[in-house]
Amino acid sequence: MLRKKLKKYKVCFPVWYKFAQSQDDIQKLVDFFLAKYSGLALRVNEYENKIKLDKIFIPKEMRGIGIGTEIITALKEYSQRVGKPIVLNPEPEKGKKGALQRFYERNEFVNNVGRRKDYDLTDTFSRTMYYKPKKTIASSNSFENSLKSLTSAFVDAAQQIYDDWDENPDVYGGGGICHLIADSFVEIINKNYPNYTATTFTRDDIQHVETIVYNIDPDILYDEDDESNELVELVIVDLSPFIYERGGGFSWTKIPDVEFSNNDITFYKTTINRQNIDTDY
Repeated sequence: MLRKKLKKYKVCFPVWYKFAQSQDDIQKLVDFFLAKYSGLALRVNEYENKIKLDKIFIPKEMRGIGIGTEIITALKEYSQRVGKPIVLNPEPEKGKKGALQRFYERNEFVNNVGRRKDYDLTDTFSRTMYYKPKKTIASSNSFENSLKSLTSAFVDAAQQIYDDWDENPDVYGGGGICHLIADSFVEIINKNYPNYTATTFTRDDIQHVETIVYNIDPDILYDEDDESNELVELVIVDLSPFIYERGGGFSWTKIPDVEFSNNDITFYKTTINRQNIDTDY
């Protein structure tokens, strides 16, 4: 069932990221998701001092594949760009209060109470939660551009792995080749830019391995005595599995006669609190 949902909806973060980065109107972003996911209910309003998430409803048959996280992350990217907080009134379905609370907390929303009380973001009749855009470190376009300069090397490495792919389950265990491609990207990055920290991580929604690169030296990043909580730039480098394999989870099969191009490599840039590295991804 999950495999069918993934094949139908194909949650892919870099798609909305490129779209969101070009928008100056929140309604265009909302319309983008409404057109992408049939049956989705989404209502967001932007005011002078805040963005209000008035409604988000995902049909049951579309849940569990990351659509909610995709939408919230897109709104956070927009919030960061325009410098306005996101406010919402969490209204869970019966028996889902705890799950909804944890979902928003994972996405960096906090309860508008106590020391975190912001009276500009309160609601007279309902409980509110909010997300405030971070104070970012100076953006380094050279970081992302340095990684993009390796695109041809990424393509060549991925193509070699694909061409050598033996679908015998004794060789790959039915798990596809995304982990091998991600590992090859890490090797290329480490060889060319040892001052960056490159590693891999697995997306739980589709059991797909991607490459993540932090704009920080490994010795500094993993210094246990350094408790600073600055924002660190990161870029996710990926080659979508739907280009070269079919399936989901741990059951992937090869799509024949695929030749990769530079346009197949995606780069998604964002930031993360340093102390959250290895916990958020």
